[in-house]
Amino acid sequence: HRISGGALFLMLPFLIYLLQLSLGTPSEFETLREIASCAPVKLILLALLWGFIHHFCMGIRILLIDIHKGVDLENARASTVAVFCFSIPFALILGVKLW
Repeated sequence: HRISGGALFLMLPFLIYLLQLSLGTPSEFETLREIASCAPVKLILLALLWGFIHHFCMGIRILLIDIHKGVDLENARASTVAVFCFSIPFALILGVKLW
């Protein structure tokens, strides 16, 4: 949760730059399309997408633990597996749409 949050925070300038390009003139939007069509950029965006989904799911898990739901070891381990079992396929589905 901390790693995904930190990575998302560090990539904010890049994401804000892409947002600025998408909201600018048509020539800036074409620049965005050129940048986003590169395979390495798509992989970075896919990693950020998974990081966001993982961070969101893990945040919900931590909120449930804060209200004492799933605190025992067996349920805590099951919820950790559930976070990965949800975040990875969901990110792959959205990644196919991104690619």
